[in-house]
Amino acid sequence: MFKYINNNKGSTLVMLLIAMVVLVVLGTSLLNVSLAEANQAVRQENNTKAHYVARSGAEIVANAILEDQLILSDYTYTGTINGNNYKVFVENVHDNKVFKLHALGTSNNRTEDVFLTIAKGDTFFEHAIFGDEVLGLGGSHNTTVKGGNVATNAVTHTGNITFIPSDNEVKHEEGFDLDPIATDFYEDNENVTYISEIDNNTEDIILSDLPSYEDNENGDPKVLIYTDNFTLTGNSSLKVIGPGELHLLVKESFTMSGNPYFGSDTPNTKIYLDYNGTSDLTFNGHLNIDGYVYAPNSTININGGVGTIKGSITSKKIDINGGNFTVEFNSEISVDTIDVKLRKQEWSNI
Repeated sequence: MFKYINNNKGSTLVMLLIAMVVLVVLGTSLLNVSLAEANQAVRQENNTKAHYVARSGAEIVANAILEDQLILSDYTYTGTINGNNYKVFVENVHDNKVFKLHALGTSNNRTEDVFLTIAKGDTFFEHAIFGDEVLGLGGSHNTTVKGGNVATNAVTHTGNITFIPSDNEVKHEEGFDLDPIATDFYEDNENVTYISEIDNNTEDIILSDLPSYEDNENGDPKVLIYTDNFTLTGNSSLKVIGPGELHLLVKESFTMSGNPYFGSDTPNTKIYLDYNGTSDLTFNGHLNIDGYVYAPNSTININGGVGTIKGSITSKKIDINGGNFTVEFNSEISVDTIDVKLRKQEWSNI
Protein backbone atom coordinates (compact mmCIF):
# COMPACT_ATOMS: atom_id res chain seq x y z
CA MET A 1 0.00 0.00 0.00
CA PHE A 2 2.67 2.53 1.05
CA LYS A 3 4.71 1.65 -2.04
CA TYR A 4 1.74 2.46 -4.36
CA ILE A 5 1.15 5.79 -2.65
CA ASN A 6 4.79 6.78 -3.04
CA ASN A 7 4.66 6.00 -6.79
CA ASN A 8 1.50 8.15 -7.18
CA LYS A 9 3.25 11.18 -5.60
CA GLY A 10 5.83 11.10 -8.37
CA SER A 11 3.09 11.17 -10.99
CA THR A 12 1.46 14.18 -9.33
CA LEU A 13 4.75 16.10 -9.45
CA VAL A 14 5.07 15.44 -13.15
CA MET A 15 1.53 16.66 -13.79
CA LEU A 16 2.22 19.78 -11.74
CA LEU A 17 5.32 20.57 -13.78
CA ILE A 18 3.40 20.11 -17.03
CA ALA A 19 0.64 22.41 -15.80
CA MET A 20 3.19 25.07 -14.86
CA VAL A 21 4.79 24.90 -18.31
CA VAL A 22 1.38 25.27 -19.98
CA LEU A 23 0.54 28.26 -17.79
CA VAL A 24 3.89 29.92 -18.58
CA VAL A 25 3.35 29.41 -22.33
CA LEU A 26 -0.21 30.74 -22.17
CA GLY A 27 0.87 33.70 -20.05
CA THR A 28 3.66 34.55 -22.47
CA SER A 29 1.25 34.34 -25.42
CA LEU A 30 -1.30 36.53 -23.67
CA LEU A 31 1.42 39.03 -22.81
CA ASN A 32 2.62 39.12 -26.43
CA VAL A 33 -0.94 39.59 -27.67
CA SER A 34 -1.50 42.37 -25.14
CA LEU A 35 1.74 44.08 -26.10
CA ALA A 36 0.87 43.77 -29.82
CA GLU A 37 -2.58 45.23 -29.22
CA ALA A 38 -1.09 48.05 -27.17
CA ASN A 39 1.47 48.80 -29.92
CA GLN A 40 -1.29 48.67 -32.52
CA ALA A 41 -3.36 51.10 -30.46
CA VAL A 42 -0.37 53.43 -30.17
CA ARG A 43 0.27 53.20 -33.93
CA GLN A 44 -3.39 53.85 -34.65
CA GLU A 45 -3.40 56.82 -32.30
CA ASN A 46 -0.30 58.24 -33.98
CA ASN A 47 -1.79 57.58 -37.44
CA THR A 48 -4.93 59.44 -36.41
CA LYS A 49 -2.90 62.31 -35.00
CA ALA A 50 -0.79 62.44 -38.16
CA HIS A 51 -3.93 62.48 -40.31
CA TYR A 52 -5.40 65.42 -38.45
CA VAL A 53 -2.05 67.23 -38.40
CA ALA A 54 -1.98 66.87 -42.21
CA ARG A 55 -5.59 68.01 -42.52
CA SER A 56 -5.00 70.97 -40.20
CA GLY A 57 -1.88 71.92 -42.15
CA ALA A 58 -3.85 71.85 -45.39
CA GLU A 59 -6.57 74.01 -43.78
CA ILE A 60 -3.99 76.53 -42.55
CA VAL A 61 -2.36 76.87 -45.97
CA ALA A 62 -5.71 76.90 -47.82
CA ASN A 63 -7.15 79.60 -45.53
CA ALA A 64 -4.06 81.76 -46.04
CA ILE A 65 -4.33 81.34 -49.81
CA LEU A 66 -8.07 82.08 -49.86
CA GLU A 67 -7.67 85.16 -47.65
CA ASP A 68 -5.10 86.73 -49.97
CA GLN A 69 -6.23 84.96 -53.18
CA LEU A 70 -2.51 84.46 -53.81
CA ILE A 71 -0.82 81.14 -54.53
CA LEU A 72 2.82 80.17 -54.68
CA SER A 73 2.37 77.07 -56.81
CA ASP A 74 4.94 74.25 -56.88
CA TYR A 75 5.99 75.42 -53.44
CA THR A 76 6.17 73.58 -50.10
CA TYR A 77 4.75 75.17 -46.95
CA THR A 78 5.90 73.80 -43.56
CA GLY A 79 4.74 74.26 -40.00
CA THR A 80 4.21 72.71 -36.57
CA ILE A 81 1.01 71.92 -34.65
CA ASN A 82 1.40 70.92 -30.98
CA GLY A 83 4.93 69.69 -31.66
CA ASN A 84 3.92 67.72 -34.76
CA ASN A 85 5.23 68.75 -38.18
CA TYR A 86 3.34 69.16 -41.45
CA LYS A 87 4.33 69.85 -45.04
CA VAL A 88 1.95 71.10 -47.73
CA PHE A 89 2.92 71.00 -51.40
CA VAL A 90 0.80 73.13 -53.76
CA GLU A 91 0.39 71.91 -57.34
CA ASN A 92 -1.05 74.04 -60.15
CA VAL A 93 -3.33 71.45 -61.76
CA HIS A 94 -5.12 73.53 -64.37
CA ASP A 95 -4.31 76.97 -65.75
CA ASN A 96 -4.19 78.85 -62.40
CA LYS A 97 -7.82 77.86 -61.80
CA VAL A 98 -7.46 74.49 -60.05
CA PHE A 99 -4.84 73.72 -57.39
CA LYS A 100 -4.25 70.57 -55.35
CA LEU A 101 -2.74 70.76 -51.86
CA HIS A 102 -0.86 67.59 -50.84
CA ALA A 103 -0.42 67.69 -47.05
CA LEU A 104 1.73 65.33 -44.97
CA GLY A 105 1.43 65.19 -41.19
CA THR A 106 3.80 63.44 -38.77
CA SER A 107 3.25 62.17 -35.22
CA ASN A 108 5.94 60.06 -33.46
CA ASN A 109 7.42 58.91 -36.77
CA ARG A 110 4.03 58.00 -38.23
CA THR A 111 3.10 59.90 -41.43
CA GLU A 112 -0.28 60.36 -43.10
CA ASP A 113 -1.24 62.42 -46.14
CA VAL A 114 -4.42 64.08 -47.39
CA PHE A 115 -5.31 66.09 -50.48
CA LEU A 116 -7.41 69.24 -50.76
CA THR A 117 -8.49 70.81 -54.05
CA ILE A 118 -9.11 74.55 -54.24
CA ALA A 119 -10.45 76.04 -57.43
CA LYS A 120 -12.17 78.92 -59.13
CA GLY A 121 -15.75 77.98 -59.91
CA ASP A 122 -18.75 79.56 -61.63
CA THR A 123 -21.42 78.21 -59.31
CA PHE A 124 -23.56 81.37 -59.50
CA PHE A 125 -24.22 80.64 -63.18
CA GLU A 126 -25.08 76.98 -62.68
CA HIS A 127 -28.70 77.83 -61.85
CA ALA A 128 -31.53 79.54 -63.70
CA ILE A 129 -32.40 81.46 -60.50
CA PHE A 130 -30.18 81.89 -57.46
CA GLY A 131 -31.13 83.93 -54.37
CA ASP A 132 -28.41 84.18 -51.75
CA GLU A 133 -30.48 85.14 -48.68
CA VAL A 134 -34.10 85.13 -49.90
CA LEU A 135 -35.82 83.20 -52.68
CA GLY A 136 -39.35 84.47 -53.25
CA LEU A 137 -40.99 83.04 -56.35
CA GLY A 138 -44.29 84.84 -56.54
CA GLY A 139 -46.54 83.78 -53.69
CA SER A 140 -49.72 82.31 -55.18
CA HIS A 141 -48.55 83.19 -58.68
CA ASN A 142 -46.38 80.99 -60.84
CA THR A 143 -42.74 81.02 -61.90
CA THR A 144 -41.68 78.76 -64.75
CA VAL A 145 -38.10 77.63 -65.21
CA LYS A 146 -37.05 75.95 -68.44
CA GLY A 147 -33.83 73.98 -68.62
CA GLY A 148 -32.25 74.57 -65.22
CA ASN A 149 -32.39 74.30 -61.44
CA VAL A 150 -33.20 76.98 -58.85
CA ALA A 151 -31.12 77.41 -55.71
CA THR A 152 -30.63 79.44 -52.54
CA ASN A 153 -28.39 79.60 -49.49
CA ALA A 154 -31.54 79.88 -47.35
CA VAL A 155 -33.28 76.89 -45.79
CA THR A 156 -36.54 77.43 -47.62
CA HIS A 157 -38.31 79.41 -50.36
CA THR A 158 -41.78 80.79 -51.04
CA GLY A 159 -44.04 80.61 -54.07
CA ASN A 160 -44.99 78.17 -56.78
CA ILE A 161 -42.60 76.99 -59.44
CA THR A 162 -42.99 74.81 -62.53
CA PHE A 163 -39.93 73.07 -63.96
CA ILE A 164 -39.49 72.04 -67.57
CA PRO A 165 -38.25 69.29 -67.55
CA SER A 166 -39.99 68.24 -64.36
CA ASP A 167 -36.96 66.49 -62.81
CA ASN A 168 -35.22 69.81 -62.12
CA GLU A 169 -35.58 71.12 -58.57
CA VAL A 170 -35.10 73.81 -55.93
CA LYS A 171 -31.87 73.36 -53.96
CA HIS A 172 -31.53 74.80 -50.45
CA GLU A 173 -28.60 75.59 -48.13
CA GLU A 174 -26.08 75.72 -50.97
CA GLY A 175 -23.54 77.51 -48.76
CA PHE A 176 -22.18 79.62 -51.62
CA ASP A 177 -20.88 83.18 -51.31
CA LEU A 178 -21.57 85.42 -54.30
CA ASP A 179 -18.42 86.76 -55.91
CA PRO A 180 -18.04 90.52 -56.43
CA ILE A 181 -18.26 92.18 -59.81
CA ALA A 182 -14.82 93.04 -61.19
CA THR A 183 -15.55 96.77 -61.54
CA ASP A 184 -11.84 97.52 -62.11
CA PHE A 185 -11.93 95.21 -65.11
CA TYR A 186 -14.53 97.53 -66.62
CA GLU A 187 -13.25 100.93 -65.55
CA ASP A 188 -9.52 100.37 -66.07
CA ASN A 189 -9.83 98.65 -69.42
CA GLU A 190 -8.56 100.81 -72.28
CA ASN A 191 -11.28 99.43 -74.56
CA VAL A 192 -14.25 100.20 -72.32
CA THR A 193 -17.10 102.51 -73.38
CA TYR A 194 -18.62 104.80 -70.74
CA ILE A 195 -22.21 106.06 -71.10
CA SER A 196 -23.43 108.30 -68.28
CA GLU A 197 -26.99 106.98 -68.56
CA ILE A 198 -28.79 104.38 -70.63
CA ASP A 199 -32.45 105.36 -71.05
CA ASN A 200 -35.41 105.39 -73.44
CA ASN A 201 -33.51 107.63 -75.85
CA THR A 202 -30.47 105.38 -76.15
CA GLU A 203 -29.92 104.02 -79.64
CA ASP A 204 -29.34 100.35 -80.32
CA ILE A 205 -25.94 99.02 -79.31
CA ILE A 206 -24.00 97.78 -82.35
CA LEU A 207 -21.12 95.65 -81.06
CA SER A 208 -18.99 95.98 -84.20
CA ASP A 209 -19.03 99.78 -83.83
CA LEU A 210 -17.52 99.69 -80.31
CA PRO A 211 -14.01 98.84 -79.11
CA SER A 212 -13.52 95.18 -78.23
CA TYR A 213 -11.32 94.07 -75.34
CA GLU A 214 -10.85 90.71 -77.09
CA ASP A 215 -12.57 88.35 -79.50
CA ASN A 216 -14.49 85.25 -78.48
CA GLU A 217 -13.86 81.74 -79.79
CA ASN A 218 -15.79 82.58 -82.97
CA GLY A 219 -13.74 85.71 -83.64
CA ASP A 220 -16.65 87.99 -82.66
CA PRO A 221 -16.07 91.05 -80.42
CA LYS A 222 -16.42 91.16 -76.65
CA VAL A 223 -17.55 94.66 -75.65
CA LEU A 224 -17.49 96.42 -72.26
CA ILE A 225 -19.89 99.25 -71.39
CA TYR A 226 -20.47 100.81 -67.99
CA THR A 227 -23.09 103.32 -66.96
CA ASP A 228 -24.38 104.90 -63.78
CA ASN A 229 -28.12 104.40 -64.39
CA PHE A 230 -30.28 102.22 -66.61
CA THR A 231 -33.96 103.09 -67.24
CA LEU A 232 -36.36 101.67 -69.82
CA THR A 233 -40.08 102.49 -69.57
CA GLY A 234 -43.25 102.16 -71.61
CA ASN A 235 -42.76 100.38 -74.92
CA SER A 236 -39.12 101.36 -75.27
CA SER A 237 -36.52 98.84 -76.38
CA LEU A 238 -32.76 98.55 -76.38
CA LYS A 239 -31.40 96.05 -78.88
CA VAL A 240 -27.88 94.67 -78.99
CA ILE A 241 -26.76 94.02 -82.56
CA GLY A 242 -24.20 91.26 -82.77
CA PRO A 243 -22.81 88.73 -83.10
CA GLY A 244 -20.55 88.89 -80.06
CA GLU A 245 -20.77 89.58 -76.33
CA LEU A 246 -21.90 92.64 -74.39
CA HIS A 247 -20.86 92.99 -70.75
CA LEU A 248 -22.80 95.89 -69.24
CA LEU A 249 -22.02 97.27 -65.77
CA VAL A 250 -24.77 99.35 -64.13
CA LYS A 251 -23.34 101.08 -61.05
CA GLU A 252 -26.21 102.85 -59.26
CA SER A 253 -29.79 102.12 -60.36
CA PHE A 254 -31.69 99.85 -62.73
CA THR A 255 -35.40 100.05 -63.63
CA MET A 256 -37.55 98.53 -66.36
CA SER A 257 -41.30 99.23 -66.32
CA GLY A 258 -44.24 99.03 -68.68
CA ASN A 259 -43.58 96.84 -71.70
CA PRO A 260 -39.85 97.29 -72.38
CA TYR A 261 -37.40 95.01 -74.19
CA PHE A 262 -33.67 94.63 -73.63
CA GLY A 263 -32.02 91.93 -75.67
CA SER A 264 -30.87 90.76 -79.06
CA ASP A 265 -32.42 88.99 -82.02
CA THR A 266 -29.01 88.50 -83.65
CA PRO A 267 -27.74 84.88 -83.55
CA ASN A 268 -24.65 84.14 -81.44
CA THR A 269 -25.06 87.24 -79.29
CA LYS A 270 -24.83 87.09 -75.49
CA ILE A 271 -25.64 89.82 -72.98
CA TYR A 272 -24.33 89.98 -69.39
CA LEU A 273 -25.86 92.57 -67.08
CA ASP A 274 -23.76 93.22 -63.95
CA TYR A 275 -25.58 95.41 -61.44
CA ASN A 276 -23.31 96.69 -58.68
CA GLY A 277 -25.85 98.88 -56.84
CA THR A 278 -27.40 98.15 -53.45
CA SER A 279 -30.91 99.50 -54.15
CA ASP A 280 -33.49 97.17 -55.69
CA LEU A 281 -33.02 96.12 -59.28
CA THR A 282 -36.66 96.65 -60.30
CA PHE A 283 -38.83 95.19 -63.05
CA ASN A 284 -42.45 96.41 -63.26
CA GLY A 285 -44.96 95.21 -65.85
CA HIS A 286 -44.34 93.08 -68.89
CA LEU A 287 -40.59 92.67 -69.27
CA ASN A 288 -38.36 90.85 -71.72
CA ILE A 289 -34.62 90.44 -71.27
CA ASP A 290 -32.19 88.30 -73.22
CA GLY A 291 -29.24 87.88 -70.91
CA TYR A 292 -27.66 86.95 -67.61
CA VAL A 293 -28.52 89.27 -64.73
CA TYR A 294 -26.05 89.31 -61.83
CA ALA A 295 -26.73 91.55 -58.80
CA PRO A 296 -24.73 90.29 -55.79
CA ASN A 297 -25.47 93.32 -53.54
CA SER A 298 -29.18 93.91 -54.07
CA THR A 299 -32.70 92.54 -54.41
CA ILE A 300 -34.10 91.64 -57.81
CA ASN A 301 -37.66 92.88 -57.43
CA ILE A 302 -40.22 91.77 -60.05
CA ASN A 303 -43.72 93.18 -59.74
CA GLY A 304 -46.74 91.88 -61.66
CA GLY A 305 -47.32 91.32 -65.32
CA VAL A 306 -45.75 88.65 -67.49
CA GLY A 307 -42.04 88.46 -68.13
CA THR A 308 -39.31 86.36 -69.69
CA ILE A 309 -35.58 86.28 -69.10
CA LYS A 310 -33.61 84.16 -71.54
CA GLY A 311 -30.51 83.52 -69.48
CA SER A 312 -30.46 83.55 -65.66
CA ILE A 313 -30.92 85.80 -62.62
CA THR A 314 -28.66 85.78 -59.58
CA SER A 315 -28.97 88.17 -56.66
CA LYS A 316 -28.60 88.62 -52.92
CA LYS A 317 -32.41 88.44 -52.72
CA ILE A 318 -35.03 87.39 -55.26
CA ASP A 319 -38.53 88.80 -54.75
CA ILE A 320 -41.09 87.98 -57.48
CA ASN A 321 -44.29 89.60 -56.25
CA GLY A 322 -46.85 88.69 -58.88
CA GLY A 323 -47.72 87.69 -62.40
CA ASN A 324 -46.37 84.79 -64.39
CA PHE A 325 -42.64 84.92 -64.86
CA THR A 326 -40.41 82.64 -66.97
CA VAL A 327 -36.68 82.03 -67.03
CA GLU A 328 -35.30 80.14 -70.03
CA PHE A 329 -31.88 79.03 -68.81
CA ASN A 330 -28.80 78.75 -70.99
CA SER A 331 -25.58 77.71 -69.27
CA GLU A 332 -23.20 78.67 -72.09
CA ILE A 333 -21.79 81.72 -70.35
CA SER A 334 -18.70 83.82 -69.70
CA VAL A 335 -17.39 84.92 -66.31
CA ASP A 336 -14.92 87.52 -67.62
CA THR A 337 -16.34 90.38 -65.54
CA ILE A 338 -16.93 88.45 -62.29
CA ASP A 339 -14.11 88.42 -59.76
CA VAL A 340 -14.36 84.67 -59.22
CA LYS A 341 -12.64 83.62 -56.00
CA LEU A 342 -10.70 80.50 -55.19
CA ARG A 343 -12.66 78.20 -52.87
CA LYS A 344 -12.19 74.85 -51.16
CA GLN A 345 -13.68 72.17 -53.37
CA GLU A 346 -12.88 68.60 -52.34
CA TRP A 347 -10.96 66.48 -49.79
CA SER A 348 -9.49 63.15 -50.91
CA ASN A 349 -6.86 60.53 -50.01
CA ILE A 350 -5.28 60.43 -53.46
